[in-house]
Amino acid sequence: MDGPREAPALRMDVLVDSVRRIPMRYGEPRPVIAYYQTDVSLTDVGFSGTSSTADLAPGRHRLEIEVVERDFKRPVAADDRLSFTVARS
Repeated sequence: MDGPREAPALRMDVLVDSVRRIPMRYGEPRPVIAYYQTDVSLTDVGFSGTSSTADLAPGRHRLEIEVVERDFKRPVAADDRLSFTVARS
């Protein structure tokens, strides 16, 4: 969601280790967001995506979500970050 405009964002990306950018599918139904924001224009603000970990080194990595706002056309990093571990068997 585009915070300042309280409207759907332009797009969303995921960054792995602050370098590798993975475009997400943006605009999937998330009616709970529209419900809590009391704005039906925010129904389709969900996102999803997949990516392989084959080219990542074993060990811990960091995942960040970036929202590209419609007004500014620049990414804004979300406050939350996830860490994950790649293990080879």
